[in-house]
Amino acid sequence: MRFNEELRKTMGIRMRNAREEKELTQEQVAEISDSDDKHIGKVERGEKTPLISTMYGFWKATDIDMNQLFRELQELENQLEKQQSLEEEDLE
Repeated sequence: MRFNEELRKTMGIRMRNAREEKELTQEQVAEISDSDDKHIGKVERGEKTPLISTMYGFWKATDIDMNQLFRELQELENQLEKQQSLEEEDLE
């Protein structure tokens, strides 16, 4: 579904930015989150939805504001829903 893809991409970008601001490698975050650096890469590219342990590891490693991240994702979801509604109205 389009929503899920957009949400994963946005989440991945924010998580990568937080990691890079702390000058950490994917390997370092993977170690902190008891994950695999390949999984971290897929999350950052929006290819995979992060596991809760991965999100927790990102938070521990980067101090990413998860509340802000989820607010941004909620806003994006609202925007996408409005856009979809407008597109559906145009088709009618």
